[in-house]
Amino acid sequence: MIKNDYKKIPRYYKAMYLDGFTPEEILFATRREMLERLKEEKAPTPPDDYNLNFKSTVEVKK
Repeated sequence: MIKNDYKKIPRYYKAMYLDGFTPEEILFATRREMLERLKEEKAPTPPDDYNLNFKSTVEVKK
């Protein structure tokens, strides 16, 4: 199947196999839906007043 044909595939629904879609097309629709969900979810951002303080000590042995 050519990539341009994939644009015609609708979003995934449970009865796609009954409507004559091939397993490859169903997999593509599922993958596209998962990618869309991933884009919708945003990674949590730290608050503006979020500060990190590091303290380090070095001991020299003689």
